[in-house]
Amino acid sequence: MGAIGIARVFTSGGYRGVEIYNPDIKPKLHKSFKEYKTMKTTAINHFYEKVLLLKDRLNTKTAKKMATNYCGLKWAIPECYIKN
Repeated sequence: MGAIGIARVFTSGGYRGVEIYNPDIKPKLHKSFKEYKTMKTTAINHFYEKVLLLKDRLNTKTAKKMATNYCGLKWAIPECYIKN
């Protein structure tokens, strides 16, 4: 999470040829892993579809505390692209 998580989103998206942002493609909560893997999305949408949801899926107190500390940093990046 944090800066490394942000870097991974853009690196893996670039590797797979995923657009960084497209206002015509809205984030979607997926019903299955298969749907998640086959759906056309963007790197920014990945934050809303997965990365920002991870905090609530962590199991240990330490992991939850670390995720809470990084939450503000993760929110800053998608908002920068959407406003511009």
